[in-house]
Amino acid sequence: MQPTKPEISAFLGVSIFLSCIALLSAVAFPPILTKKSTVAVVLSINAYSFGEAIAFLIGLETASESRAGCYFQGIAANAFQLCETFWVTVLSIMLYRAVHPGGLKGFLQSPIWEYANDWRTHTAVMVIFFSVSALPLSDTTYDITRNNSFFCALDEGGANA
Repeated sequence: MQPTKPEISAFLGVSIFLSCIALLSAVAFPPILTKKSTVAVVLSINAYSFGEAIAFLIGLETASESRAGCYFQGIAANAFQLCETFWVTVLSIMLYRAVHPGGLKGFLQSPIWEYANDWRTHTAVMVIFFSVSALPLSDTTYDITRNNSFFCALDEGGANA
């Protein structure tokens, strides 16, 4: 049984609320961010999760009425998911380095991972992943899929079909 639009909106609302609690905890307790960069990476993952839920919610309301809403949802949600995946990978490497200090060699052992959560890194990651998310538009289009009538995805038929 396919979920209804109010059920999806409620789920996205809960996701946004929980992300806000996590992000507001950083505002309420600023020393958290200065102690370890791993906490900052976890908050980055939360911020991208928040952006993804907002993109899905906006797309949920506008995708059926306009193609622009569908494009926004498709590109933004995909880019935020890719950013989350990137930061989870960075967090995994940081945690592995903490548990097994001598276990990694080469680039993965370099101290760059301690300073990975920088605004320049976030800017580069966002530009790269938004570009990657928009790249398929050269020969396909985002459209509401037949299997799931509330979310936009790459249309199987392409732009010219």
